Amino acid sequence: MLFDKQERSTRSCLRLFPFRFSLLCLFLFAGSTAACAADRDAALLKDLKAGNYDFFLKADNAAYRSVKMMGHSSAYYVGLHLKHAGYEQAARFYFALGKRLYESPLNRLCREELYETGTPAERLQSVEERLQELSKTTGAAGQSESVQSEKDRLNRLKVRLLLQTGAYGEIEQSPETLYLTGSMTAELAKAFPQFGKNMPPFLYKLAEARILTFEKRYTEAWISVQDAFGMEHTVAELAYPELLSDIGRAGVYGAENAADAASFFEDFAMQVRSAAAEGQLSRADAQRCLFYSLFYEARCRVKLGGTEQHERALTLFSQAAEQASTDSGLDSALWYYLDTMRMRSLPRYLKALADTAERWKNPTWYADLVQSLRAQLTAAKDWKNLETFYDVLAKTDLPEQRAAVAYTLACAGSLPQERTARLLQEAAGESHDALYYRILAAYRLGGAQLLEDTFQLRSKNAQTQPIGQAQPGNMQSRQNGQAQAGGVQAQSGMRADSSQAQSGGFSTQEARTYIDGLLHFGLYDMVYPRIAAVYPSIPAEEAVAVARTLAGEGRYADSIRLIAFSLKKSGRYGNYGAA
Repeated sequence: MLFDKQERSTRSCLRLFPFRFSLLCLFLFAGSTAACAADRDAALLKDLKAGNYDFFLKADNAAYRSVKMMGHSSAYYVGLHLKHAGYEQAARFYFALGKRLYESPLNRLCREELYETGTPAERLQSVEERLQELSKTTGAAGQSESVQSEKDRLNRLKVRLLLQTGAYGEIEQSPETLYLTGSMTAELAKAFPQFGKNMPPFLYKLAEARILTFEKRYTEAWISVQDAFGMEHTVAELAYPELLSDIGRAGVYGAENAADAASFFEDFAMQVRSAAAEGQLSRADAQRCLFYSLFYEARCRVKLGGTEQHERALTLFSQAAEQASTDSGLDSALWYYLDTMRMRSLPRYLKALADTAERWKNPTWYADLVQSLRAQLTAAKDWKNLETFYDVLAKTDLPEQRAAVAYTLACAGSLPQERTARLLQEAAGESHDALYYRILAAYRLGGAQLLEDTFQLRSKNAQTQPIGQAQPGNMQSRQNGQAQAGGVQAQSGMRADSSQAQSGGFSTQEARTYIDGLLHFGLYDMVYPRIAAVYPSIPAEEAVAVARTLAGEGRYADSIRLIAFSLKKSGRYGNYGAA
C-alpha cells in the first residue's frame, strides 16, 4: 500500500513538471524582456540627451511606441528636444500626439507648442482649430473671461500668421487699424508694401514712420512724420498711444536739430488744446496727446542742454506727469524729471526724490537712479546726505536699496553706537531680499555663529520629497498616483497642496512632475524659467535639490538664480530680525 501511494505521488509530480517548467520559462522570459526594455529606454534617453536624434526623427507610430516607454509625457519632452534642435516637423508629430493623448496640463502644453512649431501654414491650422473649439465654449463668468483672453491672444497670433503666409484677404482688421493702433511687428513691416498700399496718404505716411521707427531708422522716420503733418489731417486721427510714442521717439532720436523737434511738439500741444476746446477731441484723447507732446518736447530740450533748457524740461516733465493716464506713463515722466534734476544740484535732487517717492507706481523703475546716487554719496563719503537719502528711501518700496544704505551708514563709523546697531539690524532683517547685505550685517552683529544660525535652509515641518532627483521610473509612477477626476492627489511623502501656480493653472503636484520631466529628459536650460513661471512657490529644500542637479550639469548660473529666486519668494533669506 505504501508503495502504491509513493508511485501515485511520483506520477502526479511528473504530470505537474511540464506546467511548473512552463511557469519558470515564462518568468525568465518576462524578466529578460523587462530588462531589455529598461536597457532600451536608457539607451534612447542617453541618445536624446547627447543629441543623437536619428531614431526620434522617424516620427512614426513605431517610434512613438518606444518613446512612450521612456516615461509619462515623454512625447512632449522629446518634441521639445527636436524643436530646439531645429527639427520642427518631427517635433510637431510628438506634440500632436501629446495634445491628443495626454491630460491637462501636458495636453495644453503640447497644444501651445503646436502654435509655435512648424511652417506658418501648419501653425495657423493649429490656431484656427483651437479658435473653433473656443467658439463652442460656454461657461461661468470667470471661465468666459479666461476663454475671451485666450481668444484675443490667438486672434493676434492668427493675424501674424496670415501676414506670414500672405493671406491678406483673410485678415478681418483694416490695415489702418493694424498699423496705427497696435504694436508694430516684423510681419506687419514686411507686409506693408502690399498690405498697406491702399491706405490714405496721411495714414500711409504715419504707418511708414512707425515701421521706420521699429527698424530704428529714426532719421528717415522723422522725415516721414514731417511729411505726414504737412498733409491735411485731424488731431483725432493721431490719438493712439503706440502711434504717438513712435512719433515722439522719431523726433528725439531722428531730428538733426533738437530745437526744431522741440518746437514741433510744442506746436502739436497747442493744436491739441485747440481741438479739445472746439470739441473735436474727447477729454481722454486730449489728455493722452498732451502727455506725449509735453513728454517728448521735454526730452528734446534736455538734448539741447544748458540751464535754461533743463529748467524748461523740468516744468514740461512735471506737466506730463499730471497728464499721465497710465502708471507706466507717470513713472516715465517722473524718472526723466528726476534724471534731469540730477544734473542741476544735489540738494534739489534729494528734495525731488523725497517729493516724488510716494507717487512712484513701480519703484523698481527708479532703482538705477537710487543705486547711482548711493554710489556717488558713498564714494564722496558724504554721510550727511546719505543719511538724508536713507530717510527718503523710507517712503519707497525699495527695501533692498534701503538695506544697502543702512549697512553703508553703519560701517561709516560716523554715527552713535546705538544708531549703528539699529541700522545693522535692519540690514540683517527679513524686510528685504538683499542677501549680500543680510549676510554682512548678520556677521557684524554676531560673528560666524550668528551667521550660521541665521541662514539655514531647513524647515522643521518639511516632509517633502525634493524634486530634482528624478529616477527613470518616477515620472510614470507619480502620474499614476494622480487622481483622474476632481483634481490632483499628492503622493505619499509630499505636501497635499493643490493650490494653483501663478501661471498656466498648474497645481503644486503638476508643477513638480513637470519640472521632474525637464530634469529627467535633460532639458536643463528650461528648468529655471519654467519654475519661475509654473512653480514660483517652490520651497527652499526642493530648490536646493534642483540647484544641485543643475550645478552637476554645469549650469551654475541657473543654479544660483534658482536658489535666490526661491529664497526671495519664500521670504527665507534668514530668520534674524531687528531686536
